[in-house]
Amino acid sequence: MAIALDVTDEASIVAAERYIEDREGLLDILVNNAGVLYRVPARETDAANMLATYDVNVFGIVRTIRAFLPLEQKLPHPRIVNITSTSASMTLTSDPATPLG
Repeated sequence: MAIALDVTDEASIVAAERYIEDREGLLDILVNNAGVLYRVPARETDAANMLATYDVNVFGIVRTIRAFLPLEQKLPHPRIVNITSTSASMTLTSDPATPLG
């Protein structure tokens, strides 16, 4: 079962967690696949842009894991998978010769 939620919205996360808890009682695997990449030149990046990026890519993962961890811990071998893309590569984003650089 896949459930969509907004990782920047605590109420959305809680609603998804409650839905799974009520329906299943536990969670076999949590897959974090949310991510954003705002293509803004470094000279134009500001705190608001960075905050929006971190809110999804970093804090969203923390919010989601914290909400679902109690359901995961009901299993002997809980699984959490965090998916990222090449846009998270420090090598590629620091190389001006690449599209991400």
